[in-house]
Amino acid sequence: MKPIKLTLQAFGSYGTKTEIDFTAPRQNLFLITGDTGAGKTTIFDALVFALYGENSSNNNKKASTDMQSQYIGREVTPFVELTFSELNGGHEDRYTVRRVPHHFRKRLRGKGEDIETKEEITLTLPDGSDFLGKINEINAKLQEIVGLTKEQFMQVGMIAQGEFMELLRLDSSKKKEIFRRLFGTEIFDAIVNELRLRNSSMQGEMNDLLQNCQSRAEDICLPKDLTLENPLPELKARVLDKKNKPNIAELEKLAEELAALTDNQHTELDEITKSWEDTTRKRDEINSQLAKAQELEKAYRQLDNISGQETTKEELLAKLESSTRAAQEKEKSAQTAAQAALASYTATKTKVDAALSQLAELENTQKLLASTKAQLEGAEKKLNETKTTQSDYTAKINSWQQQVTALPEIKEKLERARGQQEKTRGWENKRLSLLDLQARLTTATQKTAAAQSAYLAQKKVYQEKLDSYHREHQRFLDAQAGVLAQSLKDGSPCPVCGSLEHPHPHQFDQQDKPLERHELELLQAKAAELNNLQIEASNRAQKEKTAKQALEEQFSSQLKELCEDLHQQAKLIVPEDTPLSFIEASLKKWQNQIAAKLQELTKQENDLTAIQQALSQSSEKLQKLQEAADQAAENKQKAEGEVRALEGKSKALQAQQTYPDSQAARAELAGAESTQKAAQDKLQEAQKASQSAQAALQQAKTIIASLGNAPRPDMEGITARQQEINALWQTQNSKQQHLRDMLNRNEAVTKYLKRNLSARQDKLQEAASLESLYNRLSGKISGSRMDIETFVQRHYLSQILIAANRRFAEMSAGQFELRLMPIEDAGQGKNRGLDLRVYSTVTGQERDIRTLSGGESFMAALSLALGLSDQIQANTSAINLDIMFIDEGFGSLDDHARSQAIKVLKRLSGGDKLIGIISHVTELKQEMDNQLLVTKDEHGSHAQWQIS
Repeated sequence: MKPIKLTLQAFGSYGTKTEIDFTAPRQNLFLITGDTGAGKTTIFDALVFALYGENSSNNNKKASTDMQSQYIGREVTPFVELTFSELNGGHEDRYTVRRVPHHFRKRLRGKGEDIETKEEITLTLPDGSDFLGKINEINAKLQEIVGLTKEQFMQVGMIAQGEFMELLRLDSSKKKEIFRRLFGTEIFDAIVNELRLRNSSMQGEMNDLLQNCQSRAEDICLPKDLTLENPLPELKARVLDKKNKPNIAELEKLAEELAALTDNQHTELDEITKSWEDTTRKRDEINSQLAKAQELEKAYRQLDNISGQETTKEELLAKLESSTRAAQEKEKSAQTAAQAALASYTATKTKVDAALSQLAELENTQKLLASTKAQLEGAEKKLNETKTTQSDYTAKINSWQQQVTALPEIKEKLERARGQQEKTRGWENKRLSLLDLQARLTTATQKTAAAQSAYLAQKKVYQEKLDSYHREHQRFLDAQAGVLAQSLKDGSPCPVCGSLEHPHPHQFDQQDKPLERHELELLQAKAAELNNLQIEASNRAQKEKTAKQALEEQFSSQLKELCEDLHQQAKLIVPEDTPLSFIEASLKKWQNQIAAKLQELTKQENDLTAIQQALSQSSEKLQKLQEAADQAAENKQKAEGEVRALEGKSKALQAQQTYPDSQAARAELAGAESTQKAAQDKLQEAQKASQSAQAALQQAKTIIASLGNAPRPDMEGITARQQEINALWQTQNSKQQHLRDMLNRNEAVTKYLKRNLSARQDKLQEAASLESLYNRLSGKISGSRMDIETFVQRHYLSQILIAANRRFAEMSAGQFELRLMPIEDAGQGKNRGLDLRVYSTVTGQERDIRTLSGGESFMAALSLALGLSDQIQANTSAINLDIMFIDEGFGSLDDHARSQAIKVLKRLSGGDKLIGIISHVTELKQEMDNQLLVTKDEHGSHAQWQIS
């Protein structure tokens, strides 16, 4: 990639459109020169931004909006456009990339804040067509064309201020991260990370197996009768001790001893099981014998309950048969009495029911008569009320007709009042707008005063620094004779007068010694920087003043317009000293008066409108009132007829009654019902006694038949024997179950321990190999701390140093050579595989790279950068980067070193490589014919070629 033309507008310190034609120089080596802060480095920033969308520095990242120039208005669109060539198959292809950064655009219409505008980019291909795609796709295409990432481009195409000096002195770990990006050695770091993960996982699995064994040992159940010589209790306690890590030997011993214990427990369990089975057989036999005895005892007790005492079977049967016959006779007598009582109750109930029905009908008739009389009274009252309502409503209609004639006049007054209110609101809105303008004008006045004060303060600081510079510059010029006098020696001719004798040479006063040239240049640069700040402060003050004047004009115009309007339409004369407060008070008074008037008129309108609506419905309501009166008269007449009919019916029913009232009828029925119920109760008692006697007789016969000739059993003896056998069985069963549970748990633990310990043994060799490989490749071995990625990068760095030392030797007159830390020392203590040393041909010894002086360090950094550029392009043969910028650093070199550095760069630019040196060192201006002069004024930076 070789730049052809770079165009900047509103970018960084460049305000107006600036074009830089890189084909203008006659040589490929040129100088970019100008005062500090003039905008030299911004040229490279623009070139990098065009290709990658970022500024050039890796240490000072800027937001995209920070790239918009402050030296031109926001109505000018910022952009960078780069035309560059790329060799493709022996011929040159030209590309043009134009990138507009994320910026703020001034609003063209209306008011408000500036409009935020997103980044834009276009890429024109060699055939003149535009590459289509999103921003990230165009960025990827540009990287594909150039063949370098931004980081690689910065390392190859730009030796920035201090950045390569930093690379020179970085320790190996920091260098490794940089070389990883440049030479793509991530794969080796990934290998080490993968080994670390695998090793960690494997060690975790091994520890988990032991931890699981330790946890499972808690399930071991030891018998209480173990001998003191048995090691199991102590082994279990040591294994379960959480203070210590699991011990593989102890776990293996525990598994072995536990297996022996389970064998003994198997033998003991067999013996206990045989005894338990024998006791179980005896328990079943005694339980069967007890069940039969309980059945016999139950039958004998039932016979005892029937007779009430112990007696013979024959005597019991005779007694029960006699009781049964007597109960049956009583039942027959009670049956006859109950039937006679039922017949008497039925006849009485028929008579009483008929009488109660007539009494109920009489009662209902009398209730209906009372209700109908009440309805008659209501109908008479309703008729009177309806007639009264008709009369009142007719009078109200006459009153409404007189009131409604005033409605048109009320509506007209209301419309006029609303118009006055709307006009007053318009004046109020204008007053509020003026208040807002007044507040903004106050703020603008404060800002103007502050900006003017800031300008005067900045002007004072600049003037003091400028005066200081003029004084020191004059002292520097005055002291040149003194400098010349210091070099005069007796016998040597004076370069001015030629005299060989110098009796009174000028002597320096150390207190008046002038500044060095570079100190004077720094003072001049500081004055220029303060001048720029003074210009910026002046621009800000003028901008605030202009804004204030615009607000004053707007406020005066709007106030005048409002006062004239109030005078013409409201006959109001506004005083000049307090116009807004006077207008506010007047408007408030008018608004209150109009609001009260509107409220009163609106109420009158609503009332009359309601009356008008009521009048429209009056005919219908009058008709309804007449219909209600007619209906009330009809209801009265109907009620009178119903009252006469009910009174006749009531007299007829009273003549037919056999009982004086319903209470007498119900009393006679209750007496008959009581007699019938008593007879029925005696019958039920007789039937129940007969049934009980028959059931007792049948139960006794059944029990006697079931007993046969069996004697009464000895329940106490049988129960005692059964309890004795059950107690023995329970003891044996508990002991057997406890032993079986203990054996099952111990067998499970034994199998678990053996299985996990065997699995760990199988993984042991694999884990050892994996850990050894990881420690070796990651540099974890004592005395060998260099990892594999560093080892690979040493190969690249050694190739870089071969190319770098060719330049370093030439620049340093063969005094120095850059060397890698020896391989035998590179892994001692920590990883120092990429640390650099410097070899002195004068002393024949190596020393730390940090011991180089400022000028020596710059030469070393420049050489390293050139070597790195060679190596990157050698590794990526498809890359053709024919551009390099070197930013500052030459000021630290003496004349010889600077001359040698320029000689090396001229040789490097002898081909197609374009090399630009960014510097303000005066001596470089004398040595380089092609110069890009960068200047800066109140309109920003400017650049133009000076070809000699």
